[in-house]
Amino acid sequence: MKFINYILKIKILKNIRSIIKDRNKKILLKKLKSQQLKDIKFLKNLLIKIFREPKDCFGLDFSDMKEFQIFEKVITSCNKVNYNNREIVMAYVMLHLLERYHRFQYMQLKLLETKEHYIMSNLTKKQYNNKFDYTVRILDVGTGPAPALLAFSDFYDWLKQHKDIRLEIKSDYVENSNSFRNFLHRFTEIALKEGKKYHVPFHHGKHYNIKEYSGNDKYELVIFSNFLTSSNFLKSIETHLNDILNRMTNKSIVVINGGKYNKIYDEINNNFEHNKIKYKQYKGQWKTIFSNSNRIALKKSNDKTGKIVNEYYRELKQLLSAKGVYDKLPEKAKQLIDNGSKSGDSSIWYLLAYQKRSYDVNQLKKIK
Repeated sequence: MKFINYILKIKILKNIRSIIKDRNKKILLKKLKSQQLKDIKFLKNLLIKIFREPKDCFGLDFSDMKEFQIFEKVITSCNKVNYNNREIVMAYVMLHLLERYHRFQYMQLKLLETKEHYIMSNLTKKQYNNKFDYTVRILDVGTGPAPALLAFSDFYDWLKQHKDIRLEIKSDYVENSNSFRNFLHRFTEIALKEGKKYHVPFHHGKHYNIKEYSGNDKYELVIFSNFLTSSNFLKSIETHLNDILNRMTNKSIVVINGGKYNKIYDEINNNFEHNKIKYKQYKGQWKTIFSNSNRIALKKSNDKTGKIVNEYYRELKQLLSAKGVYDKLPEKAKQLIDNGSKSGDSSIWYLLAYQKRSYDVNQLKKIK
């Protein structure tokens, strides 16, 4: 009888702990959503301000544009266009940046909802005077206008304040386009004048091409957004991709996303699930957080941050109409703006995520 009572007490305690954890998680998510709303409002207002006088950020005005068909190209052929063209970069930023940023905000919530809180457990910590110093180093491969870096910059700034911890946020990117690089330089400069410090390299990222990647930096978070698009490309960068993955720290996270289903996701998922970590000192494996079957359909009316994206497209249409630009846009660009302004608008993409779990074979125990 005593044993049965003991077992019952243990079960009750476990249930209580589970209830407390669920309650704490709900509180955490609520606070993050509140901050995300502030962050996306700031970015929306900043972008509208920039497009009122685009020359300061892009080096050209709407009157300087040679053709408006490029607005369709960044919708239908975004993987094929030449992003060293300033006009194309301006069109891409205008139509896609805020919406992509919103996607990464949603991904943060998905990662935080998991039992292990992956997005928080990946920090590297070192003890200093009875306190811990934390570091998160982020690499965004194929950053474009950096929606991922902007979103995770905001997230880790919030986490630093929420947890009241000393957290150093470092980031770098791989980007081929000088026009995107110049945009990021000017954009972060303009944001800083508006009181916002984004943790994006102010004087350009270190790496132009993943095939030329070399470095000794370690990372806690690596992002591939609309970058791994074909089997042939994946094979051509395999060595350099492994270089990056090998430099990732224990409990670090890889986030991969793409706009539509592609068989390459199956190949990527298979590689991570069967990729054992084997070095002289460390062994381990990649743990799947979200697999290739994780299809996300995000309706903007489902949350307040999505409604800010709707507001952006409405304000953008008014701005472009006032400048006599809207009627010059191709139909697909008008359709994207019109649909984006409606509450029923939704976006569909795929999210894959993995966490590195390794241990020191010399100590014969897992690194906690």
